[in-house]
Amino acid sequence: YENAIFTNANLDVSGRYVNFDNADFTGADLRGTAITNGDFENADFTSADLTNVYLNYADGDSAKFIDADLSTAYLSYGDFENAIFTGTDLTGVNLSNSNLTGADFTGANLTDANLKGSDFSSVDFTDANLTNADFTNAEGLADAVFTGANIFGATFNDDFQPSGTVSKSPDDLKAEEAEQAAEVAKQADAEAAKQA
Repeated sequence: YENAIFTNANLDVSGRYVNFDNADFTGADLRGTAITNGDFENADFTSADLTNVYLNYADGDSAKFIDADLSTAYLSYGDFENAIFTGTDLTGVNLSNSNLTGADFTGANLTDANLKGSDFSSVDFTDANLTNADFTNAEGLADAVFTGANIFGATFNDDFQPSGTVSKSPDDLKAEEAEQAAEVAKQADAEAAKQA
């Protein structure tokens, strides 16, 4: 399946040792797919639905998961070096014991993620939601970027505390969004009154 194009496909693909290097899964529905030892180097999963997938021991070097849904996916023992997860929903994902060196999680949602024992050297978590994420025994965190990331309830090794982060509960975030919406409405009303 190397270089295959599955754009917007609804696939039920399961197996072992399947090669999807450079494949295009943009917008594809892969919910519940189970592949062990699959090759996904440079594959494009932009906006794909990968809910509940089981990709144990996957090789996803430089794969793109931009705006994809990987909620409750099982990606343990994977190799996702330089993979792009920007804007991705990774709620409840299991990425334990994985190589994520150089991966980009900018704006991703990793709420309740199992990230135990993984390597995060040079990873970018800018503006990511890491609420209740578990980084126990993770490596390379000192080299990762956490600017603007929400680490409310996240678990880190005792010797590590990320800098440049925020720590807001989900209720605090909802209240903040409501305040911002009210302020925008107030400004719109004021502008409308000026024009009247």
